[in-house]
Formats: sequence, C-alpha cells, structure tokens
Amino acid sequence: MLPTSNLRVISIVIGSDADIVLSHLEIGLTTIRGKGERASIALAATNHALVFTGMDKGGMWIALRELWSPGERIIGLAVFLRRLVDSGALPGEAADDVMGQSKQVLPSWWADWRART
Repeated sequence: MLPTSNLRVISIVIGSDADIVLSHLEIGLTTIRGKGERASIALAATNHALVFTGMDKGGMWIALRELWSPGERIIGLAVFLRRLVDSGALPGEAADDVMGQSKQVLPSWWADWRART
C-alpha cells in the first residue's frame, strides 16, 4: 500500500506469467527507462482485473498491442487520476501535482472538474 493512499503496490514474482511477459517486452531494451511501464503492461496482460494507465506514446502503443482481453484495459493518466479523486482514494491537489509534473496537456474537462471538487 502506498502510505497516503488506497493504492496497492503489486510485485512481479520471478518465474510468474507476468515475469515471462515482462522478459519478452524487455527484449532490445538497453536502458532502465521504460521498465516500469513494461512491468505495468505485463501485470495488466496477465491479470485481467487490472487496467493499464499511462501518457507515454511508446508505452501506450505497447499496451495496445499486448492487452487483448475484453473490457476497458487502457486509460490515460488524467482519466485514472479523476477516477482516483472521485472515489476518494486520492486528494484533488495530488492529482493536480501529478498532472503538473507530467507536463502533459490537460484534457478539456480538467479545469471544470477541478473547480467542482
């Protein structure tokens, strides 16, 4: 569990299905950059209850290629943060901080939503 939220950290067990998928996704990866994304994709690919969220174009393309099971499997960072805030799992100010640090373009609904919360 992350200390000030209701978010749980999930580990990848060596030899697990997620570890096998991750090893395939890391082929050709020469730096540590992108390893967290690939780990998240591997977890979502092997646990159909999970949804991958991200903002990196490369990571989203990998996720689109890997997450094939039915249901909503990929969402953008802003949508993920909104769902966390709306569920009470994350303070709105924290969502603002995350989006500010991400340097991503805010979605058209962000300002109105934040003004109401």
